[in-house]
Amino acid sequence: MAPTESEISASVHHKLGELFGTLRAVQETQRRIEDTLRRSDEKSDASRAKLHNRVDELVDRVGSIEINVSTHAADLDGVRNEIKNEIKPVTNDVRRWKIVGMTTIAIIGLGGAAMGVTFAEAIKRLIAVVLGRAI
Repeated sequence: MAPTESEISASVHHKLGELFGTLRAVQETQRRIEDTLRRSDEKSDASRAKLHNRVDELVDRVGSIEINVSTHAADLDGVRNEIKNEIKPVTNDVRRWKIVGMTTIAIIGLGGAAMGVTFAEAIKRLIAVVLGRAI
């Protein structure tokens, strides 16, 4: 027997109801996925914003450090020049003292040798006189 029009209509309504139910479930799933993606995007945006802020802070700090280093380098160059200017006269004085000292030691040495020879000769003559020998 062939289905009646009311049976066909009921079957079509039943199938349409199932189709609408499935469509609503798909729409609900799609809405949850969209919400999840939106929250994920918001979190990613916030995280990137934090990262960019940190990088900006680091750039500022590195720039500040570079300025400090260049300032200190210039100060050190000035101090280095001052030290050189202060040490040069001292070094020259020490060199002069060394030359004077070596010269003095040489003169004293020569004088001592001359006196030693003279005293040795005087003692030799004295002993010869005491012993009665002729020189």
